[in-house]
Amino acid sequence: MRYFLFFLVTLFLHSCASMDITSVPKSQPERPFSRVMIVCIETSNEMSQLDAPYFDENIRKKFNDIASLKFRTQLERTVDRNLGRNGFPEIIKSSEVFKVDEDYSFEQFYSEVKKTGAEAVLFINLRNYWMSDKYVTSHYENTSVTTNESEPNSSYYAYLYSFEDLQKYAWVGKINVSGIWAGYDTLNNYLARGIARMLRKEKYIQ
Repeated sequence: MRYFLFFLVTLFLHSCASMDITSVPKSQPERPFSRVMIVCIETSNEMSQLDAPYFDENIRKKFNDIASLKFRTQLERTVDRNLGRNGFPEIIKSSEVFKVDEDYSFEQFYSEVKKTGAEAVLFINLRNYWMSDKYVTSHYENTSVTTNESEPNSSYYAYLYSFEDLQKYAWVGKINVSGIWAGYDTLNNYLARGIARMLRKEKYIQ
């Protein structure tokens, strides 16, 4: 029985994820944002400003594609739960505004966001996702067992733009998340917690 309990404790410890976040506030709003739209993208390019050329190259037909729909909707729900604590700020999910696999120009994207009344847009960019190996040795009464476990890792950049000024972001965060036996839902939960904590600390949300 005690060996079974030891195995459960080992499993629990190996299931934990870890997170490292770098937070860089650039400009402060006069008051915390009350309505924030979440947009999830995947691009290797940094987002220095949100304009038509950048949108066409890095966001258009990628933020609402069907290939990563399940990942995006799960991430949006997780961000909503962590950022929109007690209903403030109100979180607007891009998946509920934009149709899947529909082609939106920058002007159309801007117009649809404006209709929602969003005061800010939070872009969460999955920069990289990779697996790394880790050797773990479990010790029992008369033997030891070494196993090779794959650890999922993900790297995100998060950019917060005031809707009144899309020429430069108000806040950027770099987040690295990793964890043994953790699926993307667990990694996303750590990511959302980190972003929420930083945005509250820097007074972008309450």
